[in-house]
Amino acid sequence: MPEHQQAHLHTHFTVRKSHFTKVALSLASVNPTVLHSLANRLENEHNLSNLAAEEKNAMSLLKYVNTIAARIPGSHASKIFVRNEIQSYFGFFGLPHLFFYF
Repeated sequence: MPEHQQAHLHTHFTVRKSHFTKVALSLASVNPTVLHSLANRLENEHNLSNLAAEEKNAMSLLKYVNTIAARIPGSHASKIFVRNEIQSYFGFFGLPHLFFYF
């Protein structure tokens, strides 16, 4: 499966409970064309000045929304997931012992 399909299938958003209603209403009202134009602007211009009001609303969602993509190989979240999984083995098997011989 191509990487972009994995990103779409295995990416989840998390929001704090206190911000859920605000974020849900804002996310439902965001137009996909605004997100596309905002992504193009950021990719080409690399700045956030002179944004339209709709684009500012879309950018303000980033303050409240966390993205979780633990199943995408090589992503930062997957590396953290694997690290935590390895550390959980320490509790079960104990710390590994390393011996160096010269």
